[in-house]
Amino acid sequence: MIKQDMKNKMEIARQKVEKAIKKDNGTTLMSTGMTGDDARLAKAAVAGGAKILEANHPAVTLARGIEGVSTMGDAEYVRHELPLKSMLECVRGVRAVVGPDIYLTVGFPGSFTEREPIPLTSEDFRQLALAGADGVHCHKSSLADLKDVVTLAHENGLLVDSYIGKKSDLHQFGIGAEDITEVKKSCLSNARNWRRLYWYDDRNEL
Repeated sequence: MIKQDMKNKMEIARQKVEKAIKKDNGTTLMSTGMTGDDARLAKAAVAGGAKILEANHPAVTLARGIEGVSTMGDAEYVRHELPLKSMLECVRGVRAVVGPDIYLTVGFPGSFTEREPIPLTSEDFRQLALAGADGVHCHKSSLADLKDVVTLAHENGLLVDSYIGKKSDLHQFGIGAEDITEVKKSCLSNARNWRRLYWYDDRNEL
């Protein structure tokens, strides 16, 4: 594995985010949904000030009408059926239109907590990186699964953004925690893992 090249790629991606946050005085916008999946809308979002875009497979599933879905809620149930090829085409198009300075994170079949088993391979992540992704948008609901995603992503020069969500949510969009106490407990009990997994602050102590 070519490690230094991948570290260099991730550092360039980090700088895109840090530059955006600094320019916007400590916070910045991430545009998602249609604006991250449709090159025309992505261009408009960037023109409006967005410096981070998220393309994700539920939105593309809805746009393609997979299984006849017509709402985002319905698309969440069949998002795993979208071929990776469709996400790669989306990423290539958006990257070509918005240029190299916009941070592009990508959710794809297997990077979420899916209803069906979707195995992930290093080649999947390599193809995303080659298509123009800077990072992986991840909604895994266990630290073990998240760690696997992070390992594969970093090996191919991709950062990872991941989340904490309520265990009672209809769709599991992150590590389960019902309140701030559980969030704190999860972070402290897994501090060693979080230092590695949290993409933005992985160079610092929690």
